[in-house]
Amino acid sequence: MSFREWTFVGFTGKRKLPHPEKIEQAISEALDLIADHTGSPLAAVSSAASGADTLFIEESLKRDLPWTLLLPFHEGEFQKDFTAEEWTRTKPLLPRAVRRVVEHDSEDRDHAFLESGLRTVDECDVVLAVWDGEPGLTGGTGGVIDYAREVKRPLVIIDLNTGKITTERIPDRAEAHSDLTPPALLEDESTGFAAVEKLYRYHDAEANRHRPWAQSLGMSIIWLHQIATVVAIIGLLWHDPKMLGEIAGWTKMGLLLIAVVISTWVAHRVNNAGIHHRMQAELLRAAMAVWPLPDPERLFFSRQFPGFVRLQRSLLLHRLLHPPEAHSREELKADYLVNRISGQTAYYSRAAERALNGVKIWRRAANTLTITAVIAALTVSLHLIHVDSLLYPFVKLASLALPLASAALLAGITARDMARRAVRYSQLSSSLHLAQTRLVRSESMKGLESTIYQTERNLLLEVWEWFQISQFG
Repeated sequence: MSFREWTFVGFTGKRKLPHPEKIEQAISEALDLIADHTGSPLAAVSSAASGADTLFIEESLKRDLPWTLLLPFHEGEFQKDFTAEEWTRTKPLLPRAVRRVVEHDSEDRDHAFLESGLRTVDECDVVLAVWDGEPGLTGGTGGVIDYAREVKRPLVIIDLNTGKITTERIPDRAEAHSDLTPPALLEDESTGFAAVEKLYRYHDAEANRHRPWAQSLGMSIIWLHQIATVVAIIGLLWHDPKMLGEIAGWTKMGLLLIAVVISTWVAHRVNNAGIHHRMQAELLRAAMAVWPLPDPERLFFSRQFPGFVRLQRSLLLHRLLHPPEAHSREELKADYLVNRISGQTAYYSRAAERALNGVKIWRRAANTLTITAVIAALTVSLHLIHVDSLLYPFVKLASLALPLASAALLAGITARDMARRAVRYSQLSSSLHLAQTRLVRSESMKGLESTIYQTERNLLLEVWEWFQISQFG
């Protein structure tokens, strides 16, 4: 099946179950309910305590759901909470986890359980709980549910005694639907790296398709406001002809209305779509860059990006389910240098040069317009041109309108983030050159991996900063 985002179901529940058969049936029904509401494949996230946890894991594995195991401490310490019979049932389940996370080796067992429970909520989209409604002890089900409510995580709660299911904030299918994978790719049979690569190409193409619009919309809004103001000034300067004044007034209103439409509808839809496609494309590209490395979690969870965490989790899970073929250190080095470092170095070098040239040209033009406006203002103020002269309105217009054009150019520098990009892209280019040199010199797999992970983190942070700024562009 092609790559899709999973809905991660985090589980928390009581160990002592008065009616295990009711809870087992309720867990199955709850998973069906979540799948029906979200319309996406499910993935399981839980610890492996006896009782409700065990029932959830068994049902998840029966459905072939990929399961992430979260342990409060290492297996030997964890086993102390089980009877011999309980451990006999639970132990064979542990190796079937796709991913295993050990929280820490804290001697404070209650706090270790609490941290594991909180992480369950952090790493899921929906919390499924078996609960009796009681607050419970530190690290217990009640505390985990309280945290889930505080962070507004959707909840599906199974009553410990009756097996009745209640829900809180469960989204319907339309709200939960993700547009990550287009319909044309859902039926694609590619798996593993190939599926991620196809999805990357789709989002890259969509981002590029929106890019010309997104880049020009901000400046269009600025110039429409400036032109509307100039038109109003023209109507005041040439106030004798009544018709001209009326035309200027209506023209000004029309231009401002167009600016409103662009800023409130077109800019939101076009720009928002473009930057979201670009952010997703770059996350996918980073995933492909570290795909052959043995510890992809070092990149996928080195920084979580709000709004894209589900994609990050899904990429990690997809990589774990489709491990790559083994590569030698020299193969990894050569592939990364050619397919990632070279292209990104060239891109950021060109981008830095363009941004720097743009800042110079736009500032020079703004200064020229300002100086011209000063000369025009002096000409009017010192009466160097007679008020009855045919040129007088034009000189006065220049003194009033040219500062607006100068301000528009300077605003454009800010809107297009030119100054920051000129510096930042130059720094990234230097950083990439350094990484290239470091990779060429690297003689160990550990050194190679460390440089690649650090480079990908730097590139993703740059994309994330651009994404945040572009949201308000």
